[in-house]
Amino acid sequence: MMTDSGVNRRVTNMLLDWLGQRKRKSFLVGCTNFLETMDKAFLRAGRVDEICLVLPPDVAARKEILELHCKKVRQIPIQAKLDFQQLADATFMWTGAELEKLSLDASRLAMEEDAKKVTQHHFVEAMERVEVNVKQRGETIGKMVDTMRKMENVSKAFLDESLKEFACGKDKSRVESFIDIL
Repeated sequence: MMTDSGVNRRVTNMLLDWLGQRKRKSFLVGCTNFLETMDKAFLRAGRVDEICLVLPPDVAARKEILELHCKKVRQIPIQAKLDFQQLADATFMWTGAELEKLSLDASRLAMEEDAKKVTQHHFVEAMERVEVNVKQRGETIGKMVDTMRKMENVSKAFLDESLKEFACGKDKSRVESFIDIL
């Protein structure tokens, strides 16, 4: 940034120097939604050994994330007949963070009503208040895949396998057209 007094460049140079040290006994794990804007010096082979695509959770993972946040992490008092499968089916392309927020929003709605338990209705109402643009998210993933296909230190076989696995399961019909675009 122009306003950072050179801090960004100094930190970048320090990290590049550290990544270039042959005797370092550590590894770097990072993530970004903006791979195309990363400094190419960071991403070249030898500094970063592997670049992987992390896709949104599939339907089984979404169900598990919702259950985890409701039952373990937040211990939300949920109605016994809450249908996590229906919620997972309705949250295609949602991230884990968005699913956590959904759980919190549903809890807030229940508190506002003075309800003793969080119900399916609370989750559905909370879902209606969140806008997840599936088309835009798909385009973003498509751009990321295009960028990754052009890079030298991306395992194309692993990338293709990730995309195939993403297209399996209950979301298959939704994902097939998305995969065709990629």
